[in-house]
Amino acid sequence: QLQVRSTWPAAARAAPAAPAPPSKKKAALVVIDMTVEQLEWCDRGHAEAALAATERLIAAAPRRFDFAVDARLWISDPDATSLTWLHPDVGRAGTAGALLHPRLARYAAAATQKGHSPPDRPPCDALVLEHVPKYHYSAFHATELDARLRANGIEEVYLAGIHTNFCVASTAMAAFERGWRCFVVEEACAAFGGEAAHKEGLAQVERYLGGASVVRMADVLLHVAE
Repeated sequence: QLQVRSTWPAAARAAPAAPAPPSKKKAALVVIDMTVEQLEWCDRGHAEAALAATERLIAAAPRRFDFAVDARLWISDPDATSLTWLHPDVGRAGTAGALLHPRLARYAAAATQKGHSPPDRPPCDALVLEHVPKYHYSAFHATELDARLRANGIEEVYLAGIHTNFCVASTAMAAFERGWRCFVVEEACAAFGGEAAHKEGLAQVERYLGGASVVRMADVLLHVAE
C-alpha cells in the first residue's frame, strides 16, 4: 500500500542560511501598535531598540517603501470587538495611551495639520504614515488595510511593531492568508514578555510563513543609501 508522508512542517521550520536581498517590488511598511501605552509595557531597553529601528525604517521609507501605515488599536466602541473581553482599557480611542509614540508621530498624517510646530513635522521628503485604526490583534481584521495596500499597488509587506508574539505575528499570518508576501523586521519589533516572548513571536511567524519571513534590518535596507 502506497503511503504518502507530508514534509511541509519540516520545510516550514527550515530557515535559509541568509535571507534573499529585498526585491524591487512595490513594498509597504506597516507599523503596528507603536503607541505610548504599549511601548511602556515593554522592557525599556527592548522597547527603545525597536523604536529606534522603526524610526530608521520610516526615515528610509521614501527610498525603500512605496506606502507606509500606522496600524494601531483605536477602539471607539468596546462592544465592537472581542479584544475588550481580555483587555478592556487598551487602545481606547481618544486616550493618551492609544496615541502613536511622539518619536513617530511627526511622520503621521496628523502631524502635517495645523497646530504642530515646524520641529515636529517630518522632513519634506518623508513618506507619511497613514493611520489605519484596528480593533483586534491582526491589523487586517475588519480594517481597511487590505484595500489600501491593493489600491496602492503593493506587492510586499514589511512589519514593525508591538507585540511580536501577539499583534505582529497575528498580522503576519493574516497577511499570508490574504495572499501577501510578508516579512517581519526582527529588530523593529518588541514584546512585553521581553526577549523570550519576542523570539517566541518570531518563531511563530517562521513556522507559519517559513524561515525567510523574518528579516534583518541590514537586509531590508541593503540597497538604501544612508
